[in-house]
Amino acid sequence: MIQIQPTNTNREDWLAYALEKGLSFEVLDLSSPKCVADEKMSADIEAWYRSTHLATSLHGAFIDVNPASGDKDFAEFSRKRCMRSCEQALRLGAKNVVFHSSCFSILRGQYLASWADSCAEFYNSLIEKYGLNIFIENSQDIDPGPIRTLMDLCNNPKLSVCFDTGHANCSPTGFKTWFSELRDYIGYIHLSDNMGRYDDHMALGTGTINWEMVDICFRALPEERRKNMNMTFECGGLESVKSSISFLETNSYMGFGKDRESLDPAVLDVPEDDSSNIKEENLILGERNNRLFDTIGLYLSEEIARQIVDTNGGTRFGGKIRELTVLLSDLRGFSALAESLAPDDLLNMLSHYFDAMVTAVRKNNGTVLEFVGDSVFAIFGAPIDLKDHADKAVSAAIDMQALMKEVNRWNLEHGYPALHMGIGINTGDLIIGNIGCKQHIKYGVIGNAINMCSRIESFTVGGQIFISPTTYESLNGKVEVASENKIFPKGFKTPITVFDVKALDGKTFGGAKSEALKKLQSPVRLSMRVVSDKMVSADVYSADVIKLSCTEAIIYTRTALRVFDDIRFDIYGQRLYGKVIQVLQKRSPLDPKTKCLIRFTSIPSGFEKWYNSIKFRNYRMEETEYGKRSQGSSHSGLDGRKGLGNQERRQ
Repeated sequence: MIQIQPTNTNREDWLAYALEKGLSFEVLDLSSPKCVADEKMSADIEAWYRSTHLATSLHGAFIDVNPASGDKDFAEFSRKRCMRSCEQALRLGAKNVVFHSSCFSILRGQYLASWADSCAEFYNSLIEKYGLNIFIENSQDIDPGPIRTLMDLCNNPKLSVCFDTGHANCSPTGFKTWFSELRDYIGYIHLSDNMGRYDDHMALGTGTINWEMVDICFRALPEERRKNMNMTFECGGLESVKSSISFLETNSYMGFGKDRESLDPAVLDVPEDDSSNIKEENLILGERNNRLFDTIGLYLSEEIARQIVDTNGGTRFGGKIRELTVLLSDLRGFSALAESLAPDDLLNMLSHYFDAMVTAVRKNNGTVLEFVGDSVFAIFGAPIDLKDHADKAVSAAIDMQALMKEVNRWNLEHGYPALHMGIGINTGDLIIGNIGCKQHIKYGVIGNAINMCSRIESFTVGGQIFISPTTYESLNGKVEVASENKIFPKGFKTPITVFDVKALDGKTFGGAKSEALKKLQSPVRLSMRVVSDKMVSADVYSADVIKLSCTEAIIYTRTALRVFDDIRFDIYGQRLYGKVIQVLQKRSPLDPKTKCLIRFTSIPSGFEKWYNSIKFRNYRMEETEYGKRSQGSSHSGLDGRKGLGNQERRQ
């Protein structure tokens, strides 16, 4: 019986694969301490497995569990955990339960005798009470001696051995010895690979295990045992499992692929080659590969590194089309800010900022593909399969914006300026895979959905999250928006509606912040230029500032401006950048002036001096039209239509 262990994140994909290949499930999720502590989670997981009718085995509680402990209280606690696993197996219709040996195998003598007696008594009682098949798995065992002692003592046909290839590879004992000692008791095998030091659950054929030797040992087992053998692939993700099955089929190992002849059990009695030097070299190689993997993970993300390492042929060119959600964030006014900082200060500040953003992305099962200057480019739905990738992307964006408060608190403590970030999100079909040439290859994505995401992000101001219509639809009404905005992105023939995110399933971040505007005693005239596609127009216009705060201004100008237009003011010979976020009054034959609310996006060092030179009226704090609008999407614009959805611009 061939089994796999679904993960909770993309279990429907595991189910589809199991049905396609005729596989069954070994349930691992229920053994985690987190699941044990959460009854609702446990009930939900049980309900799903029952609905599949594929749960044939269950991995029992094993973390910090030792039913043979000399501490009576701890032993009682552990036994309750094991009985709970048996009860779950019965509810799922599973016939097999696997428990770790939990033996301190470096101890012998009285300890071993006491451990074996206690285990024999307990596991026999479980078998009698629940009628299940119990399998004892080698875990931290350095050799098969203790488990062999337990099996001989019990002499119960329903108690057998689960042999874990990965655990055995981490022991100083060769595979022949393991199989020779336990050949009459092995009824279950856990298949995984590693580098000989840690239980990494790598894809088969990607670690240091000699699978030819494992196959020889397997073919020397009694034929009846091989025929009824339970095998579970413990290789991490679904792609690693697929790769592992393909590896066994290609090499005709372990009963996969072409039939290979049975072997005389005497082959297990032949002394293994002196493998001490090989073992030492494998450990050194394993350490080097672990360091290499960790280093690759820093450059590519752990998920992509695992995808490359665990998949045979993982560096071949090619890709596939998948629906994903992409996220692009950008710091407002960063180019000007970068010019004012020393290189070391700039990199130190960016490192702290990126660390916070990557934490938010990974918390929501996203993958950061790259940093482009100050921008973060992340994808959701690959290489980790996610059905709710749009939800995860928006959740990550909310976490990212919420973390900016802590980022800026840290910046203030270290003498760095405050940062303000805009985020764009889009969902669509993308080609994902290995891209490049013979000299250079990268794991990446290609498609128009990325261009759309970049355009959407360019319309945001600091503290905003804009999502596309496809992302909005994927959220199935779970998102609350502050406004709907029609935009004309460059390169797109028709306008699209973007949604200004306020909350997702009640999770919020506060939205774009603005200070109350103060009225000036008299208008202050500034020279103004329009910025289009990052190019500053040569035409200079006048703009009269009538209200001002540290983050916004209301101006009058005789040039026509539209929502989302980018503009540049000149103050004290420095450049102050902003974006039109609301048109309060359009030009008309009777009044040729446009009245606009501007949000500053890049503030120069001389802004504070200029701001302090402004003479304000005696005023009372009052909300701006933008302040009212940003409190909810129910506010009507000045032309009587809802929100900003009526305001259009071309970039």
